[in-house]
Amino acid sequence: MADKLKVVLTTEGTYPYYTGGVSTWADTLIRNLDDIDFRILAIMMHPYISIKYKLPPNVLELINVPLWGTEEPTEYISGLTLSEIFIRKQKRHHRIIEIVTDIINDITMSILHRKANLLEIGQNLVRLHDIFKEYDYRTVFRSKLVWNTFYNLNLEFYKERQVKPSAYEVVESLRWLYRFFISILSPLREADIYHSTAAAFCGLSCIIAKLKKGSKFFLTEHGVYIREQYLYASRQKLSDCTKEFFLGLISLVSQLNYFFADQIMPVCNHNKR
Repeated sequence: MADKLKVVLTTEGTYPYYTGGVSTWADTLIRNLDDIDFRILAIMMHPYISIKYKLPPNVLELINVPLWGTEEPTEYISGLTLSEIFIRKQKRHHRIIEIVTDIINDITMSILHRKANLLEIGQNLVRLHDIFKEYDYRTVFRSKLVWNTFYNLNLEFYKERQVKPSAYEVVESLRWLYRFFISILSPLREADIYHSTAAAFCGLSCIIAKLKKGSKFFLTEHGVYIREQYLYASRQKLSDCTKEFFLGLISLVSQLNYFFADQIMPVCNHNKR
């Protein structure tokens, strides 16, 4: 008998912790493909959410990736104990901080200028994933070098413009990078297919798995993620600078998903258009 097909289904703010159209679709898909082994990689707002669906027997594992509500981002993802996290923090991080700062510099420039080498950024996501399997994510992101570099890039970008970001606005933008990129810390399971339910941060693990392990990357667009985020930003009381950075970040992540996906599957003609 041939080995079962192995799929990692990545979700963001949906299955199995929230109800709604995407969650109903995901649950139906998994139950009707009972000859396939699934793992669910669920990006969630915080780690204190109750599960809403009883997982079918062919779901072998549920990997939780909370972006907010944690002091130590890795404790809910890596399987490390707090003592192991503490030992990791004691490592010498100086050279690693320099490497990560260079990567954050490239990502920030791509966000601000809306111009990116997507292949290079994808490869840098793999580098970050590998780095943070060994070094402490929080220690690196809270370093003085990362902050100074990020702050100066923002000041330089707005130098010739009438609107200038405050220190608080730059902090908020860096906080978005810190929180949203927690999604790349999730463990990579061996799978034939990584299937993302949106062109969102839940697709970053799919990109890393494709480049690192050769998995196929399927992308289903239910509501067109970038459109939803533009609508979200229009309802929030964000300053001009923070809104510009947020939308630049969302745009970059969506572009990365579309660039690396082997198959893009919109659920209706409207989304396809």
